[in-house]
Order: sequence, then structure tokens, then C-alpha cells
Amino acid sequence: MPHEFEVELNTLGFEIMTRRKQLEFSLREVAEAVHINASTQSRIEGDTLLPKQPEIIKRLEQKLEFPQGYLAAKIKRREKEKRSLYRDYQNILGLLKMLLIVMNNDVLPITLIRVEKRIEEFAEDRRLLALNISDYFMGKLELDSEPENGLRPLIHYIANRNEAINNWGKWLSKTATYTLPGEKSTAGLCGEPDNDD
Repeated sequence: MPHEFEVELNTLGFEIMTRRKQLEFSLREVAEAVHINASTQSRIEGDTLLPKQPEIIKRLEQKLEFPQGYLAAKIKRREKEKRSLYRDYQNILGLLKMLLIVMNNDVLPITLIRVEKRIEEFAEDRRLLALNISDYFMGKLELDSEPENGLRPLIHYIANRNEAINNWGKWLSKTATYTLPGEKSTAGLCGEPDNDD
């Protein structure tokens, strides 16, 4: 799965304001042509308001000489991104709440130290590891799933040592049972004290 990080420096509002200035229109002139007040136009250009009414979008495109449908497509994409970001935010928020509930003051520092040590020990590509963590936060990867890029499952960085972690690459870890810090062991060697912590 390819990852692309695109940072859009020219927001929709900035693009509208830039075009207005290029065409040497005042904010009030554009607002009047679009049939909105200058305050609303200012909010659109400041990215605090996304126009949704098709008539307003169409009149903006006409007045500012954008190709027909250009702003409408950008606005539709922006709305989709906002919904996606809200869902992703909920995933991250849920994870953080779970960590605060599950990990008490004794377990959290131990886990952080464990993660640092295992990053060094496993010596996996940190850029790919960061992408896996991002996929986890976005709900695209489970903690115990083997990522498509061939790195270890993320749970190997936080779980108590077991055979799957110790023998990674020698046998499939899909059948492994993992115990997280602070949990009681329920099977096999899971939950035995780490020799690296």
C-alpha cells in the first residue's frame, strides 16, 4: 500500500483570496457578485467557512474565473477529508483513553522503556515503522497484524516477551497469544518477565 504525505500549503480560502487579488477585485466586489456579505467572503478566504450552496460556489467560480466545477470538486474533497480526519481522531482518542485505563503509573514508564529498547534491538526501518504506527492509528492495521511491508507486528514492541517475539521470522506469529504490560498471563509463556526490561 503506497503512502503519500501531501501538505497542501494553498488552502481553498487562500486560493480564492489569491485569485481575487490577481484579478484586482476587492473583497466587497466579490461578495456582491456572489450574493453574500463581505464578512462571509472574508470567512471563506480565511478558511473558517466552507461554502456549501451550489449557487454560491458557481458564482464564485464565475467571478474569479475558475474552471467550471473546480471549486465544487475541491470543496467536496475537503468535506471527505474532514469526515476521515474526524473518524481517525476518534480512533486515536480511543487508543489514548484505553492506554490511560489499562496502564497504571507503574506500567506506563516500563512500557515506554521497553518500546525504546525494542526499537534499537529490532533495528527495523524507522520510516516504515512510523507508517505502520500511522496505519494503526487510522484503523488500517491491527496491533497484532503482520504489516504488508514485512516488519514485525506492532504488538512486538509493547507485549511481554514470548516465542513469537523471540523467534520472529522463524515461524508464523499468527497463532501467538500476546500479553500486554499490566495484564495477567492466560496462556503458555506469555507474561513472563522480559529479560530486556
